[in-house]
Amino acid sequence: MPNIHEKINYVEFPARDMAAVKKFFEDVFGWTFTDYGDEYSAFSGAGLEGGFYHADMAASSEVGGALVVLYSDSLEKTMDKIQQGGGTIVKPIFAFPGGRRFHFADPCGNEYACLLPNIHEKINYVEFPARDMAVVKKFFENVFGWMFTDYGDEYTAFSGAGLEGGFYHADMAASSEVGGALVVLYSDVLEKTIDKIQQGGGTIVKPLFDFPGGRRFHFADPCGNEYAVWSANRVSMKKVYIYWDNSNIFIEAQRLAEKQNGTPDARDRVRINFENLLNLARADRKIGRVIVAGSVVLPAMRQLWNRIEETGAKVERFERMESRHGEQEVPDRILQLRMMENGVDNIETPGIVVLLTGDGAGYSQGSGFHRTLERLHKIGWQVEVLSWDHSCKRQMREWAKQNGIFIALDDFYNSITFLESSDPSLARDSAPLDLSKRATI
Repeated sequence: MPNIHEKINYVEFPARDMAAVKKFFEDVFGWTFTDYGDEYSAFSGAGLEGGFYHADMAASSEVGGALVVLYSDSLEKTMDKIQQGGGTIVKPIFAFPGGRRFHFADPCGNEYACLLPNIHEKINYVEFPARDMAVVKKFFENVFGWMFTDYGDEYTAFSGAGLEGGFYHADMAASSEVGGALVVLYSDVLEKTIDKIQQGGGTIVKPLFDFPGGRRFHFADPCGNEYAVWSANRVSMKKVYIYWDNSNIFIEAQRLAEKQNGTPDARDRVRINFENLLNLARADRKIGRVIVAGSVVLPAMRQLWNRIEETGAKVERFERMESRHGEQEVPDRILQLRMMENGVDNIETPGIVVLLTGDGAGYSQGSGFHRTLERLHKIGWQVEVLSWDHSCKRQMREWAKQNGIFIALDDFYNSITFLESSDPSLARDSAPLDLSKRATI
């Protein structure tokens, strides 16, 4: 399931016996597992990704745990498979307003439900208890934009959450502390989501912490149900050091503008949206330094640099110089020199090198951005390259994909450029920048 901002995309269960629970779901439902040590195993192929953590507990709706629901084309056949695989039917088939369902427990005692109909034997529903239906609905409507449909006073179904589900009226609360299934949402910016939750009446029960996949925190809704929110390593504890060859970026943008618009004059009208391009490079992380090479320093750029420096980050700018070796070589050499200087100066706390460039020339001569990135990578720096796919040297592009991340600026063309024109029909503003499409280390 893709990582969509503030939508459910993961669930976690306890397991007393990791081997037994994996064998059960592999045999019965065809889930696949990836182990992370002896204490955690992630699953996929279930309709919703998730994992089992080693703990002497079990998820149960009887104590208010979130109830994860699978769909089945044939409830009777699915029941037979569950029992043959070592599971237990804890609530036989019964009718309810939405159809028929039954509840079962895996070999470790975790409770699930199966419902007819939808996608056969895949997770696509979850249920929580709620002491106050009106309060819980207001919270999720205001904070996450969920939509609700009431079925009497005792049940409300929600949608728009990434996974459909519902709240049933009960004086209980879902909690991982007693083995309840933990439903996990994704966030592009954890700090902003924390603010929204607290302003909406939720409570942070576990502050931000690092884990192997990124960072996360846990919160409780106003009725006490526990959830987690995670983010990939987009918001990293490491600082990003951005090295930006502005003229190189602009020249290739002109070529792409002519191709995209089909008119030769588009190359003369295209402009770079400096703020969006910087935000694409930064990806909501703390900046250590920005070093920019460009032909001119425009007012829009100067204002942007001032705002960056106000955060405590250092911005260094230099203009292109004529050289008997070619106009491009001198700025590139200075950028490469600064990259190595910063890499060595911060060798005890290496961060993330983000390179905004158009090529990787000079590799075969032992120079160029590619060689510099390799040297930094060897001393512990992580690497991201942002370049036009049509102009970046293939060797550097493939190396970045294997050893770090390569971001094709072509995929963000409409957000990082705009077109000027005295004719409004030919002008184009920059599209909003969607960082959910941007991979990070």
